[in-house]
Amino acid sequence: MTLPTTPLVEVDRLSVEFDGAVRAVDGLSFTLEAGRALALVGESGSGKSTVAGALLGLHRGTGAKVGGTVRVGGIDVGTAGPAELRRLRGGVAAMVFQDPLSALDPYYSVGDQIAEVYRIHHPGSKIQEIGSTIRQSGSTIRQSGSTIQQSGSGTHQPGSGIQQVGSTIHRPGSRKAARARAIEVLDRVGIPDAARRSRSRPHEFSGGMRQRALLAMALACEPQLIVADEPTTALDVTVQAQILDLLHELRRETGTALLLVTHDVGVAAESVDEVLVMRHGREVERGPAAGVLGAPSAPYTRALLSAVPRLDGPTRTTPEEKGETLLEAVDLRREFGRGKAAVTAVDGVSLTVRAGESLGVVGESGSGKTTLGRMLVRLLDPTGGELRYRGEEIGGLPDKRLRPYRRELQMVFQDPVSSLNPRRSVGESIADPLRVAGERDETRIRGRVRELLDRVGLDPDRYGAYPHEFSGGQRQRVGIARALAAEPRLIVCDEPVSALDVTTQAQVTALLAELQAELGLGLVFIAHDLAVVRQVSDRVAVMRAGRIVEQGTVAEVYGAPQDPYTRQLLAAVPSLDPVLAAERRERRQELAVA
Repeated sequence: MTLPTTPLVEVDRLSVEFDGAVRAVDGLSFTLEAGRALALVGESGSGKSTVAGALLGLHRGTGAKVGGTVRVGGIDVGTAGPAELRRLRGGVAAMVFQDPLSALDPYYSVGDQIAEVYRIHHPGSKIQEIGSTIRQSGSTIRQSGSTIQQSGSGTHQPGSGIQQVGSTIHRPGSRKAARARAIEVLDRVGIPDAARRSRSRPHEFSGGMRQRALLAMALACEPQLIVADEPTTALDVTVQAQILDLLHELRRETGTALLLVTHDVGVAAESVDEVLVMRHGREVERGPAAGVLGAPSAPYTRALLSAVPRLDGPTRTTPEEKGETLLEAVDLRREFGRGKAAVTAVDGVSLTVRAGESLGVVGESGSGKTTLGRMLVRLLDPTGGELRYRGEEIGGLPDKRLRPYRRELQMVFQDPVSSLNPRRSVGESIADPLRVAGERDETRIRGRVRELLDRVGLDPDRYGAYPHEFSGGQRQRVGIARALAAEPRLIVCDEPVSALDVTTQAQVTALLAELQAELGLGLVFIAHDLAVVRQVSDRVAVMRAGRIVEQGTVAEVYGAPQDPYTRQLLAAVPSLDPVLAAERRERRQELAVA
């Protein structure tokens, strides 16, 4: 296939300002050739997603001030009219958003939503406009306020989907053809039983399947460019690897160009030809993926790469003396529902956690990790088995008798946004465990909260600030401070760094390690990122379908895994070396066949 010599994407001195004061992108220039793949890499707030939105003109009507020039497929995005923008979005370039659950309409089936995109970009019969009357195939449609409505650039007749493009009015393509195309692309992205599942609504799909559905929607009109904004952030390693492999295969088969926005440098190494590192809206470094990731020239790029957890990186130093056994689970079970509808989320799990020890729990989404973690701190009641804290059975204790143990068993949640009350200051949220424990002296409470804020690296003077005024990493620090307020002996951390960029991730894990060493805490670290778990854990338990399939020291589980599932998880971890990434992709394919 002969590719055009003119770049598919041309960005020249792009700048984007919000509210007249925040310059999210500052003079950025780059090009992307047809069939090539470029990753925009950087920390949260570096301007990556803002650039992606500018390629499709998504900042129009938002009040943002956009400067410079952006051309995609020959279309000047800044000066394009409504009809050209409609042709650009979906037909020339398609976007895959970070959160598929919010990007898909919950009221309509996945297949109908994909079919709608196809029909819009594949118009059917033309309708000639004659004066105020529109004729089609001998029939007459009268133009009146009650029958034809103007919407954006198109004129739509309710129910018929009539749309006006330029001076010609079209009907969208047939529903049958669009439906067939939706099933075809769903099958192409690996949705099993695509014809049946196309009738499912988004909430009936898993996270990985929803992301595949967004990819199918992007592919429906065979665009020249796919813009993928953090497409694997919330996915576990195996699903992430499947999505990356799928993107690679689709690019190879169709010649589609890819602009990948990600804070995960390993994801970039797996997927692209070139990498552009961004910071504060500006380019820091750009070049071939192997060069930028293998021999970076900019200090910031080197700092970014040094923060990436690796399977061959340093491990945690295990304490020589074993502390007392804090928590012991024996054949722990949890079922949801009754009778034939019952679902066993945790099925006969046994483990121990000692003082000063870190136990990592890894597995795919739906493996039972979070349910187990909530049972360990008694936020969920076990339906079977035993749960002992410092030798005392607490699994079946009623709330009143459990209260003395609550302070010593705390949890840091995955999403600090939903676990912090947006109407209360962070200081008040951190103070809650102190008040529950009986402290009534407000001066002492405020003093203790200020100490905790300082201890987790936040300004004590921000006691009165609200959650939305903090970054993601700072909110997670607030969650840690709240857990520490009760002076616990054991903390369960449920995916505490999954949504954070690598530098913030490194700061949070370093903070947890420091606090653990200082306070002698027992720590249960739940995550789907095996490289992070290796870095923070002394022992690791691998979960699948509610069961622990392998358990041992970090050296045992990572160095000589016994279970095929553990080997599959390790093979899915992204590598910073593009050559090794390609080898691992082949290895994953071999394991899938086996």
